[in-house]
Amino acid sequence: LLAWLLTIILAALAGLPLTAGFFGKLFVFQAAVEAKLWLAVGISFIGVAAGFYYYFKVIKTMFWNASATGPTVALSPIAKYAIIALTILVIVLGVYPQPILSLLLN
Repeated sequence: LLAWLLTIILAALAGLPLTAGFFGKLFVFQAAVEAKLWLAVGISFIGVAAGFYYYFKVIKTMFWNASATGPTVALSPIAKYAIIALTILVIVLGVYPQPILSLLLN
């Protein structure tokens, strides 16, 4: 469960659509394009590509590398519920971003 939740959170950090991270990156890129900051946009695209590489490298390691029966990660119940709730929030705000948009545009 923790690996799947971390996968969703890393996808949001990478800026994949249907996550809240997508809208964050979208608004930053829109602002940079409107301000004609082309060098910043170019450097940002390189940073996004590098981020994709490193985020998905972690995901690959979680799912495709064989574990050597190492120690398991033990979470307290409150930490587990917090991670679950925040992951759900990342998805909900990615699918329905209107609550955040209304705060930003008012």
